[in-house]
This record gives sequence, structure tokens and C-alpha cells, in this order.
Amino acid sequence: MLKFWVAILVIVSLTCQKYTIGFTPFPARYWLVMENGLEHDTIDLQCKRYVNDDEKEVLGLQHIPPSGNFSFNFKTTFFKTIYKCNVTWPNHGRLTDMTGFEDDQPFEDYDCGGRHCTWKFASDAIYLFNLRKQRFIQVGTWDKWSV
Repeated sequence: MLKFWVAILVIVSLTCQKYTIGFTPFPARYWLVMENGLEHDTIDLQCKRYVNDDEKEVLGLQHIPPSGNFSFNFKTTFFKTIYKCNVTWPNHGRLTDMTGFEDDQPFEDYDCGGRHCTWKFASDAIYLFNLRKQRFIQVGTWDKWSV
């Protein structure tokens, strides 16, 4: 009888997970959005997906036009999923191995604050949209990174 209730709990959790905000220990769908907040310059972006520290996928180089964005969605697994990105503002700065997404509770619930992680790259700083605060929070600059 215990196995039956455990199975019901798992089914309900998997069915309802799309309505929850942020972290879940089960596989879930997430969206990563990279916004170019620069008025005149294009930024270059390349992200890699890691599962349990093994590189699994490299997304092609993206050239994000001024005031444009690049977004994609993905599904996590039962193993830890991380997206690391290299972001270049030609002739101004470069971020190497910036953590664009990390499948852990503090990042999802307190940094992103939900299933959509939205980054903005501006001339003065790098920002991450925080769903709980309903605004972009500065998390670094082109030469000093804090996340």
C-alpha cells in the first residue's frame, strides 16, 4: 500500500510541476533569455550545457543585435544541469564561464526567482531579473563578476 501512495505522490508532483515557481527536484522546463541592453553594439554569446559537470551540448555562437535578445528553453534531468556562457562586448569586455542557469534551489528560487531566467547586458552593468522583487538586480559589471 505504501508503494501505491508513493507512486501517486510522484505522479501528482510531476503533473503539477509546471504550475510551480522555481526549483523542483524533478525534471522541469526552463527558459533562458539573454537581452542586449546596449543601444549601438552587438554582443556575442555562446553557451554550453553541462550535466553533472560533463559537457553535453554547445549552442552555436549568437550575435545579439542592439536592444535584441536570444532565448531558448530546455528541460532539466534528475542530474544537475548548468548552462555556462561566454559573453563578449567587442572592444569593451568579456565574461567567461558566466553561470546563466544552475539547477539548484538557491539559484532558481532567489537569483532568478522562477522558471524564466532573464539576463540583461547593459553598458554600466550585468543584470538578472528577480521575480520576487519584480525588477532587474545588478549582479556584476563587465570587469567584475559576482554570480
